[in-house]
Amino acid sequence: MTYNLKHLSSEIISKAIELARELDDYAGRPAWEQAMEKAITHVLDNNHHGLDTDTHVYFYEQEFYVLSNFSSFSLVWEGEYFATSEHAYHWAKFKDNEPEIALAIKSTPSAHDAFKLARLLGDRKRPDWEDVKIDIMRLILLAKARQHDYVYKKLMETGDRILVENSWRDSEWGWGPNKDGKNLLGKLWMEARTILRHFNE
Repeated sequence: MTYNLKHLSSEIISKAIELARELDDYAGRPAWEQAMEKAITHVLDNNHHGLDTDTHVYFYEQEFYVLSNFSSFSLVWEGEYFATSEHAYHWAKFKDNEPEIALAIKSTPSAHDAFKLARLLGDRKRPDWEDVKIDIMRLILLAKARQHDYVYKKLMETGDRILVENSWRDSEWGWGPNKDGKNLLGKLWMEARTILRHFNE
């Protein structure tokens, strides 16, 4: 089995290195492979990295992936159609001051392409973006949940658990490689869950 190091947390890699120093070949396999398997098992068993628990839901790639902005759920927001919530979020960065860029982002074929283009042209986004981005994301998430019964259903299935975007890359919207990030997306989904429950009681 091979492992893509970009897709493994720093904790798993560090544990694997530690174990590899202690192991000889086992059953004809390299010590590194054995160490990696043991490290993944150790970290998951002890820290629940990426596994839902009675208190937490991790939604980057697992059962609740629908809560990711990269999941394929279209929405209508501010009178515009978007292929994903990721498209809508990055479109909002440019819609007032750079409409041509906004249109290009909206037209990208995937959420990842929308993300990449917005990052490439980030210096041209609206100047107050840092002040308004949280409120904008909240509105987008609410629109997504209201417009898709399945998204709403999965959100309600999380109960009162803490929602975490289990991203090993993003320490702002997710909890990042060291699990100490801001987890802004998880927090906004918890807010949305409370709001939607109130209006649907």
